Amino acid sequence: MRPYRVLDASPLPSRSMAGAAVGLAAAALGLACAREEPPPGAHPDRVPPSVRESNPGRNSIVPGFGGSAEIRFDEPITGTRNLQQSLVASPADRYEVSSGFSNIKIRPSDGWADGVVYYFRIPEGIADLLGNRTEEPIELVFSTGPELSATRVSGEVRQRVDGVAVSPGRVLFYNLAGDSIPYGALTDRQGEFELPYLPPDDYWSFAFQDLNNNLRLERLFEPYDSVRLELGPAGIAALSFRVVEPDTTPPVLGLIRGEDDLVLQLQFDDYLDPEQDLSTSGLVLRQMESGARWEVEEVRVEPGERPRGRRPGETREPVEATRDTTATEPAPPDTTAAEEEGPSPDDAAAEADSLVDGTVEPDSLAEEAAPEAAEPGPSPQEETPAQEEGTLPEEEELPSQTLRIQLATPLESGTYRLILDRIVNLRLLEAGVDTTFSYPLMEDESASP
Repeated sequence: MRPYRVLDASPLPSRSMAGAAVGLAAAALGLACAREEPPPGAHPDRVPPSVRESNPGRNSIVPGFGGSAEIRFDEPITGTRNLQQSLVASPADRYEVSSGFSNIKIRPSDGWADGVVYYFRIPEGIADLLGNRTEEPIELVFSTGPELSATRVSGEVRQRVDGVAVSPGRVLFYNLAGDSIPYGALTDRQGEFELPYLPPDDYWSFAFQDLNNNLRLERLFEPYDSVRLELGPAGIAALSFRVVEPDTTPPVLGLIRGEDDLVLQLQFDDYLDPEQDLSTSGLVLRQMESGARWEVEEVRVEPGERPRGRRPGETREPVEATRDTTATEPAPPDTTAAEEEGPSPDDAAAEADSLVDGTVEPDSLAEEAAPEAAEPGPSPQEETPAQEEGTLPEEEELPSQTLRIQLATPLESGTYRLILDRIVNLRLLEAGVDTTFSYPLMEDESASP
């Protein structure tokens, strides 16, 4: 009888078992590195992700809402890396944006405010794992108090000097009743913006280049423009902004040039308002030796150069708009002229502007910023041709720094005195001219005060 053989508790693996283990490991590694593809015979997925649901629900009213607003998709998503910078959000506030496996969350840094309409637009480009990207923006709108209105405000923001689109540009809408958070919009690459669901009310709207990205207009160094907006319950408005560099000084004459003996060109240190009425400027040109007065046929601002490209408003269809053209951009406060002459007729607009800087109480602004509250009397704003309601300007004159004087008779040799009662720059700051010069003119002759 053969003795029993004691079996080893941990026998060495055979070659066949080791080979099987290596094969399983290789198969697992191959599965891990394999590209995600549909099973054989299935139709390829070419549909971008779509919104499955949102919280709060679209167009819902949720007083006291807390937590994060969330948009959930029907499949995993990618392409959200720069969403913090590209998200369009109103009111203008700081928002925390995060994305998960198949969702996007949005939350104000300081929490949700009561009695506000929130509007978010996620730009196109959200993709699934196969690279299918959304081609249209995704919108989410809800309210923490007021009813939603079918309003829409659109428009364009351009540089006043050359007509170039301002992009990126920010547009803020301050409620005259004194809401602490302004509603806001951003311009696209064409300088155009759109803000739906803006609560119907009276607003001061400001367009500017947010150079320091602090969501506020800094009038000391940021180019800006302002427009008064009255928006009804179903109002549709088209606004046109022409931003201008800040300025606190009136225009100063620098040089006098002559194309020939019938034309004088006065060059100033500021861009001049091309729409000002120079027929009332009180221009007088007199030869000092003889005392003879030279007759002037025409005085106007030389047209500025327009860069090549689409004209302002060329592709935009006219829509209904309300714009207060009697209270366009006022002169900045704290100027010497304002201190000597007292309050100007556009004090209401100046105080509305100061809401941006937080220097005027909202209650006083609501009482004094209305157009009917302004003191009567001529002002540079009233002389500016009004923009027709419902349209954006198809063509407009660009400013320059040169004033052209066309004479009726040729100049003769001698010394001349030139008097100009009023010339206005783009910030509506005005100054007079009283200078002498000798003719024939030397090249780039400087004017004498």
